[in-house]
Amino acid sequence: MPELQEVNKRATFIVADGAPLVWASRKSSVRLPERVAGSDLIFSLSGLAAEKGYRVYLAGGGPGVAEEAARNLIARHPKLQIVGTEAPYFRNLTPEEYEQLKARIQEANPHLLFIAATMPQGEIWLSAHHADLGVPVNVNLGASFDFAAGRIDRAPRWMQKTGLEWAFR
Repeated sequence: MPELQEVNKRATFIVADGAPLVWASRKSSVRLPERVAGSDLIFSLSGLAAEKGYRVYLAGGGPGVAEEAARNLIARHPKLQIVGTEAPYFRNLTPEEYEQLKARIQEANPHLLFIAATMPQGEIWLSAHHADLGVPVNVNLGASFDFAAGRIDRAPRWMQKTGLEWAFR
């Protein structure tokens, strides 16, 4: 997908959220050291944000999912400052809806914006809007809000470690 290739060229960092990506990299000159699952990353980044006093905004997922995820993340990291939650449908935002979303995000003044959107839609959306939003760190975490909200169970640890988590889903 040419559009995603351009997005990836401009990205500050890219993680391999899938064991097959890591396996495929073994046949490439650029080997990926490990899988970095968004479903783990949301907890790690939230812990770091709590420790450093960074403000976090959660946008995406289904109705109520970001709010549930926020409650669970704060329960896990009591010092975590979640300054906004909502469930926009990124793909079909009208210009007016985007301006309203942007205003809410900017008013909350987060250090980190976590969005939960499908791949590659979330990456494309963030690439198009990150500079306009004015948030220092933006990351698409896909279904991670559902995991943090407790709506979807993770695969057993042995499946995660062996790269078979995709088969569990």
